[in-house]
Parts: sequence; structure tokens; C-alpha cells
Amino acid sequence: MNPLIPAIITAIIDTVAPGLSEGEMPRSPQAPSATAGLLRMIPVDAPKAEMYPPQGGLVLLDGTTMAMAVGARIRDQSNRIVMPTTLTEKHMVRFKIDPAGQVSQVWILTPEERELPAAALQ
Repeated sequence: MNPLIPAIITAIIDTVAPGLSEGEMPRSPQAPSATAGLLRMIPVDAPKAEMYPPQGGLVLLDGTTMAMAVGARIRDQSNRIVMPTTLTEKHMVRFKIDPAGQVSQVWILTPEERELPAAALQ
């Protein structure tokens, strides 16, 4: 085999993935954190409230008990969908109500998002 071929392949690999030719494992990219200055697209008409963990299909928002819609989505501060049963403490959130009057979407707010104005609960 021509001795230049391994040298060329190593150079290409080092250009694309530095350190891989020395046996280093590439690090997985980090998901952008909510504190990286990225604002989520939360509807302007979504009211802000303090939410206690949902139980039995019901959720307490600023002292008002409301039903959670079937298939309701709760997004954490990194905008990942979380299961209602994983929430164990109260959070400041913004939420949307579907036409049936049930909570259909919830966004757990970052410290920066808590400071932004939100619609009033009616």
C-alpha cells in the first residue's frame, strides 16, 4: 500500500473531527440552554401563573384548579416536553387553554422569561 494514503486519510479525519485520529472520542454537542439568550415562542396571550404539580388530570394554577387536556404538553426551561408525573415542585409558568376550557400547553419559565410581561388570567 502506498504510505501516502494513511497520511492523507489521517489529515482528512483531523480536519473533520480533530483528535479522532489519536483515539479521542468526539464530545456530543450540548443542547442550547435556556439561559443562552434564546427566547421561546410562547404566545403573547398565554397567561402567567404559579403551577403546582399536576395530579389526577388536574392542575392548580394561581389557586384555580383546572383540568389538563388529553395530550397536554408541558415544556421545561430547555423547551423539552416533560411528563406531568416528573414535576415535583411548583413552577412559574405560562399556559394555554383549549376551546373546552382545559389546559393544553404549559411552558415552565426561565428566570429571564419570568421578568417578561404576560397576559392576565381571566
